[in-house]
Parts: sequence; structure tokens; C-alpha cells
Amino acid sequence: MIIRVLWPGVPLVFAAWLLVLSLVTRLPGAAPATLVLFPPDALLERLPPGVAVLASSRVSVTLAGPGLAGHLADAGALWLLPAGLTGCAGPA
Repeated sequence: MIIRVLWPGVPLVFAAWLLVLSLVTRLPGAAPATLVLFPPDALLERLPPGVAVLASSRVSVTLAGPGLAGHLADAGALWLLPAGLTGCAGPA
């Protein structure tokens, strides 16, 4: 019974979590790298010098560099998430 009551709220909690992560990405110095989901085709060509590509796949690219969130938005990236965070426990 309790699952039927709580289940409709799960997508809302997930969406709120993604929104918070997206907002954290916009804060300067909040994350050492940025994950771009569904990057535009010419994203890497539009990046400023000094940006490092840490990982890439068909659906995402992970980048590191100074002031990256603003540059990525200017380059056409729509969905940015923080990458490389250590979490609540700190570095291992």
C-alpha cells in the first residue's frame, strides 16, 4: 500500500535531483569536471584552448578546464552535470 502512495513521487524526486546537480555545475569551482549529456556534434570544435577531454561516448562527454560551464553553454551544450566529485565522505 505504501509503495502505491510513494511511487508517483519517484520521478519528481529524480527530476529535482537532476535539477540540483545541474545548478551545482553552474557554480564556479564546484566540480573538477563537467559531464555533458547528449553533446552537440560540433561541441569539441567550439571549446576554448586548455579544455581536456577525460572521457567520451555516443551519449556523453566528460571535460575538465577552468570556467567550463559558461563555455559549454556558449558552445551549445544543453545538459551539464558535475563530474569528479568526491561525495560527502571526501577523498578516499
